[in-house]
Amino acid sequence: MRRRALLVSVVIAGISFAEASFAQGTPLEQARTSFNAGAQAYAAGRYDAAILAFEDAYKIAPRPQIMFSLAQAERKRYFAEGRTSPGTLRSAIAHYEAYVKEVKEGARVPDAVDALSELGPMAAKLD
Repeated sequence: MRRRALLVSVVIAGISFAEASFAQGTPLEQARTSFNAGAQAYAAGRYDAAILAFEDAYKIAPRPQIMFSLAQAERKRYFAEGRTSPGTLRSAIAHYEAYVKEVKEGARVPDAVDALSELGPMAAKLD
């Protein structure tokens, strides 16, 4: 319940920030707007939209946190599609690996490593 309340607070703050950022229009603000749109889509279970928004944000501001969010959305999409998209699986793995390589420790590295340990064997079965 606390997690959901926090998510709602973050989404509301994100919407407010996105509206303010849209008025500004700098590249960093555009990236934040795209990221916030991705976070909202992710929270709503619209993983395709989340992936597109996170990709847009990453193109503008290639930050590891955005890459991690992209990997998370790809992983969720893969499972939501009933594990029928090998390309989505491989993309999630590539983004998690790049995140771990860049960040190395702390932050969301343990989550990325856990995801890799889950997804890696699945990808191996596809090969």
